[in-house]
Order: sequence, then C-alpha cells, then structure tokens
Amino acid sequence: MASTSSILCTICNLRHNQIPAKVWCPECDEGLCVNCQEHHDLARLTKEHRVIKVEEYDELLPLMQSIKQYCEKHNDRFEYICPQDETLCCRKCITTQHKTCTNFMTLEDVICSSTSSALFDAVEQNLNCQTRNLEMAKNDREGNKKLVIEQNEKFRKDIKTMREKVKEYLDQLEKKMFDELDYSTELQKNGISKVIEEINGKSRALEKLKDDMMIMKENKFDLKAFLAMRKLNKDATLLESDVQDFIHSSNFDRINVDMSIASEIATFLAKIKSLGTVRIVTRPRAISMIDWRRGKIQAVREVSSKQITNCETSLALSSKINAPKGKAGISITGCALSPSGQILLADFSPSKRILTINGNGTFEKDINFIDVPVFDLTCIDSTKIGFSTGSYREVKIIDTAAQTVSEITRTSGNVYGITFDEERLVYCVANQNIKSFNTSDETESEIQSDKLKNNSYVCCFENRLYHTSQNGLSVSCSESNGKVLWTFCSEKLKQPRGITVDSRRNVYVVGEASNNLIVITEDGSKFTELLTKTDELKKPTAVCYDRKNDVITVCNKDGRVFIYKVQQCEKVESQ
Repeated sequence: MASTSSILCTICNLRHNQIPAKVWCPECDEGLCVNCQEHHDLARLTKEHRVIKVEEYDELLPLMQSIKQYCEKHNDRFEYICPQDETLCCRKCITTQHKTCTNFMTLEDVICSSTSSALFDAVEQNLNCQTRNLEMAKNDREGNKKLVIEQNEKFRKDIKTMREKVKEYLDQLEKKMFDELDYSTELQKNGISKVIEEINGKSRALEKLKDDMMIMKENKFDLKAFLAMRKLNKDATLLESDVQDFIHSSNFDRINVDMSIASEIATFLAKIKSLGTVRIVTRPRAISMIDWRRGKIQAVREVSSKQITNCETSLALSSKINAPKGKAGISITGCALSPSGQILLADFSPSKRILTINGNGTFEKDINFIDVPVFDLTCIDSTKIGFSTGSYREVKIIDTAAQTVSEITRTSGNVYGITFDEERLVYCVANQNIKSFNTSDETESEIQSDKLKNNSYVCCFENRLYHTSQNGLSVSCSESNGKVLWTFCSEKLKQPRGITVDSRRNVYVVGEASNNLIVITEDGSKFTELLTKTDELKKPTAVCYDRKNDVITVCNKDGRVFIYKVQQCEKVESQ
C-alpha cells in the first residue's frame, strides 16, 4: 500500500516532475497536486468527481485500493456492466468480447438504482449470520470432540469392566479346578494310606511268626515243638498266599493325578487377538444454519455440489401380525428391539407378559414369569430387560436367562415410558419429571424438571433426549442434561404415545387419538404424516426403529403389529 509521503501527482509525474499529491481522485484513480487539482475541478469531464485527501487514501481498505476503474486491455474507462456474467466493461469490451450479450446497464444507472444503505445492511446482515453459522459450526465440532472424548472414557471403562469380568470368571474357574484337583488328590491319598495301613498289619503278623519260630529254636525239640512248627509253617504259608494276593491286587496299581486344559481355552488364546474392535462411525450431520435472506433456520447437508431442500420418507409394508391374546386379554403399550434383532412387546393387560417376535415375523414365546403388568420396556443387554409398571410405580429388570425379576427402584408417581441409554435407565414419572437410574452405581437422578402428563414416552439417541406428552399434545427434544432444544405441536398429532429416532435424528411418533404415525425433522420444524387410519392404524401406542436395517415397527393397542421397511430419499436441486 502506498503511504501518504510516497503518493505523487500523476500528471506532474508524467511531466517528470515529482511533486507530492495533496488529494486523490478515486474515479480517475490519480493523485493531484494543488495546481492540477484546480484544473481537475474546472474541467468539464472531471468537475463532478469527488476527491479525497491523500491522508484518507491510506485509510481505504486494500480491497477498495485494488479495484481498477479502467480496462487494462483497452485502456478505457469502465462504463457498463454485463448482466450475463456481471463483469465490468468498457465500450470496446462490448464490441469485442461481449458481442452476443444484451441488456447492458450503465454503471451510473446501476449505482443510482441501488440503495447503498440497503446494500450495506444486507452485507452486514449476511456477515453477522455467517459469524453465527461459524459459531454454531464450531460449537458442533467442539460438541463432537467432547462426545468423542466421553466415548473414549466410556469404552475404556467398558474394557476394564470386561477385563474384570473375565478375570473374575477365570478366578471362579481356577478355584473350581483347584477344588476338584485337591478333592481327587485327597481321595487317592486316603486310599493309598489305607493300603499302607494294611501292609503294616501284615508286617506285624509276619514279625509275630518270626518271633514264634525263634522261641521254638531255643527250646528242646519234642512233640509239642514239632506240632507247633507244623502250625507255624501252615500259618506262614497262608501269610505268603495272602501277601502274594494282596500285592497282585488293584491296590498296587500306579496312581497318577492327570489334568488337561479345556481345548476351548487354547482356542480362545489362539483366536482372540484383541478384546474388541475400534470403529469410526460417520453419520451425515445436519447443522442448523441461519439463512440471512429468509431470516430462519434451515437444515443443510452437503451432497457433492447439490443442496438438499427436502427429505422424503416412504414406508414399504414387510409384515402384518396379530399378536396372540393372553389369558386376560391384550393391551400393547410398549415396543423394543433386542440386540439379536427380536421385537419385544409389552402387554399391560392383567396377562402380565412380554411377547417376542422373531426376525421372520413369527411369535416365539411369551415371557410370563412376571409378577406385575408391563407398561413399557427396553433392552439392557442380550439377557436383561428393563421395564416400567405404570400405576404400580416400580422400575424392574428381568433376567431372561435366570428367569428372575428384580426391583430396581420405586417411584412416587406412575411410571410410563422407559429407555436405556449407556449405563442408565431413563423413565417418565407422571406429575413429576424424567428421571434416570444408573445401573453401575445404583444412583437415581433427575434429568428434566418439567412436570409430565400420564402416558408420556421417552427415547435417547446421540446425547439427545426425546419425549412425548399425551395431554400436552407435544413432542420435545432436549440435550442429555434436560435443556430443551425444540418442542413440536400439531393438530395432526393427538395423544402422542410411543416415540423413536432413526440414525438421521428424524423423530417418529404415533398418535393414539389421531390414529397415525408422523415423522418430524431433526430440528422440529417440519413433519410428514406417514401412516393413518386407512393403513389400519387404530389406537397405535408403541413404535421402535431398527437403525441397522432401517425397519420400523408400529403397534396398535389391540395387538396388531406392522413392520415396515423405511426408505429415505433426499430431494435435491442443482445450485
């Protein structure tokens, strides 16, 4: 950038006179000394030009200083703008490079027709919006960074917990093996000790016979001695036979303690090279971006060079099933997906059971060793199911392997919707709030302070919490700490019940009174009605989403179950 002291009068400089400029003409793009300014102000072509002091020229933005008002190719002043490519043109440019272009506008007309204040306001608004967009983008990335760190800590705990479980299990196997080894060894030691005791008995009998023989040797040999010797000989023969039989019996089989390590252990050590696998899962993420032209938030995703303007969801019916009634009827109020892909249904009727649907759409069995009705349920792992009990005000866990039911906590209000999020059970307590129970340290905490209505449902996904309020006619999305992000209400959705979320954070809700299934966009601004009464929805109460296979299950209260394949396509338009 030229400094004030280095700006010379352009006209004088052409005359080889280096005279400092006192003013600058932005339109001529030239510096002027006092004498040349006087001619400049009087000349017909330049007297309307507004000049600035050279001191002010230094304060101009480099952008303004770098703008050329003359065509370098034709050495002529820019006078027009081409509407086709919005380039500045001189008169020669129009006749040479823009022969096919039309509707040229003079720069004077463009400047006169545009309101400079409005243009400045629009640019300022755009820059402010982009600042907010970048702040939101930064917050999104910082949140993702925090999430990655939290996941790292969680999985490190999981690895340690798994190692401790493996160690505990191996310790149990070791103790069992030691006990078995000690028992077998002790048993054989006792048997050998009995044989040794028997040998000692025979040795004592032999010593007695030897003592008797020595006594007879020392006494005079007579008839009595002769008869006694014969008796002694007979006893010795019998003892010999007994010793021979004894030594040749199984009592003298060689006893060895042998042990073999289970082949599964060797296979485990050979095959298991790692405690698990670490994967980086990337999902399309929609950032709420402010559109300064429309003054509202838009959900924007980038797909190569195209911009998404809408996202459509369509359903294809895969299966339609009638759940078998129990001994006391049926009332389906909850639905969940097991780790193995089975669909579990909560029957809140006095039948007190959980129904199981296999992947092929057939019912496998009832879990019917439960002592209270099941309102809603969630899978904790492959064998444990957490469930709520409605007006029974209990949260319990079923162990399907051990066929046991244990109470986790009692609530002071009716408990309805329930879900499992990492290490905690999250559930809705009527007239109170959403609470959680940590299954690791067995502590209960409050997530959201807003009072809930009866029959509220909840689900969690990617540090977000979603819940319905039947009487409030609303669906809400909040952060994991309970801070509300958005609330959705619509006359189309009456008595919202079951709620679930897909991998794109689209929210699916069933309306028991409106007999429909709707999908709400991730920011809560739009919704689409997917299923209605014409699709045989009649008092739908429960819904669950299989994110791995994009399959959604919708349940009527009377036990009719519909399984749909979800297809999501994005409408795009070229920019």
